[in-house]
Amino acid sequence: MTLKASLREGLRLFDKVLGRERTVYQFSVLDSTLKLWFKDPQTGAISQAIYALPDAEARFQVLEGAPSAFRAEPELVRMVAEGYRLQHAYLFNPIFATETSLIDLLPHQFLAVYRHLLKESRLRFLLADDAGAGKTIMAGLYIREMLLRRLVSRVLVVPPAGLVGNWRRELTNLFRLRFRILSSADAREENPFADARNDLAIV
Repeated sequence: MTLKASLREGLRLFDKVLGRERTVYQFSVLDSTLKLWFKDPQTGAISQAIYALPDAEARFQVLEGAPSAFRAEPELVRMVAEGYRLQHAYLFNPIFATETSLIDLLPHQFLAVYRHLLKESRLRFLLADDAGAGKTIMAGLYIREMLLRRLVSRVLVVPPAGLVGNWRRELTNLFRLRFRILSSADAREENPFADARNDLAIV
């Protein structure tokens, strides 16, 4: 059915240009011109626009049935809501990464990450503890917190060559961070960092 034949007050349209749903509050058709008034469902504000009928037919898709918010699968809605909850969990629990990681945090590691590293807007620290003090754990916990807070989206780890496998193993097993190891062969043909799969990388 065409847009003109479907027009009525309360008609739901999908605006392909704006990429969102709009509700017809009032309309007027004169020859080949269509005047539409739209009502914003959140604010109640009324806006109007004039279109040539062919342009309006191409721009708007008539939506049938209930609003999309009430047609989704309940389990899918629950999963999306849970995802948003976890995205903002750090606002309610500032040490949330410790609950999602398989580590037994030591006091000096906690102090380094939560009292010093995370408080700096531009990190200028050097982790230089003795061997076995848990520098990998501190770095992994810091990376996990920064990713949870969406303050970083790309991470590059540059350890000594002999420790590359160890870093990847610990970041995967302890923090569920899926880092990819990049070698010189990966950079022969193209820039490996242009690939989103390498946003978490070890070299």
